[in-house]
Amino acid sequence: MKKNKMFLILCCTVCAALLTACSQTTATEYNLIATEEKYEHGGNPVSGYELADDIKIDGVLDEAFYETEKQMVVYKPYGDDYIRLRTAVHIASDGLLIAADVDEKGPVTWSGAKPTSYNSGIEYYISVYGEEDPNGNLFECDLTAHGEVTIRVWRKNYLGIDSLFNVNYGYDIAPVRAVKLKGGAVNSDDCTGYTMEYFIPYKTFGWRYRPQAVWVNPGVISAPDATSISRDCYIFGYRQNEQVMGWGRTAGYVFDRNGFVSNKITVQAEGGAVEEQYRRDWCIANGGEITFNVLPESGKILKSFMVNDVDRKESVVDGLFKIVPDGDINIVAEFSDAE
Repeated sequence: MKKNKMFLILCCTVCAALLTACSQTTATEYNLIATEEKYEHGGNPVSGYELADDIKIDGVLDEAFYETEKQMVVYKPYGDDYIRLRTAVHIASDGLLIAADVDEKGPVTWSGAKPTSYNSGIEYYISVYGEEDPNGNLFECDLTAHGEVTIRVWRKNYLGIDSLFNVNYGYDIAPVRAVKLKGGAVNSDDCTGYTMEYFIPYKTFGWRYRPQAVWVNPGVISAPDATSISRDCYIFGYRQNEQVMGWGRTAGYVFDRNGFVSNKITVQAEGGAVEEQYRRDWCIANGGEITFNVLPESGKILKSFMVNDVDRKESVVDGLFKIVPDGDINIVAEFSDAE
């Protein structure tokens, strides 16, 4: 009898799991955390979290700290795609405020019938312990251009296999978010991007204190249309810097209470152009090798190439200059007429 009872419980558990998985493929209504309101699949209730007086989550990046704390600007460079992402991370007294400003060439799409991570929006990997064990410390934080939130944490499942699990939270500590679209509504030809503010209380992460710094790997999800299950999830650190987090690693770009921790790239070029491979005007000390394209104008050749006041002309090979930064990079290049 005990065996039959256990078998019945197992069957019910499996069936419930299958029904849950299937329900995520269609729009459904259900109640969410401590609210009587109804939401479609992928929706979130309004958060009951009380924000500090200096923070207003409205999708407009106009708080004073956005002016004083350093931000990160990155570009997706491949093919006909174009994405410019500006990220600010404010380590507030009681939560993490992630701000994103996205310009995108291509459609900004959304569908309630698709999982959150397959709609246009941002996907950030966040950790507070740098290169330490990701178990319980690495978070995947999504926010769609339509306003849906998903937060998952890296943990081992009951078989000991690493997986991402949804973070459970109550109404009182639910993330607060706002999205402001550029040019028009989602799924329209007029929408060219969005700005977002995404406030996550430390209690949502399970953190008991305000960290000095966090490790962040920003990404943008591009979905070509609202119907098919296809996307390009472009995680900038993973795609552009081998030193930055791969799957299951907590390494990322560091943001502290002064903002993005990075060094400057400055370039002066006469008779041609010198461009960092990914159009960045910043670099990371000891953060891996970066490449510059050295491009003379028609009929010109490279005459001198000074890097931090040191002649590095001989290091320019086939129009490329590579360097592992140990601080700021200042390049002064001069091109002259070919003889």
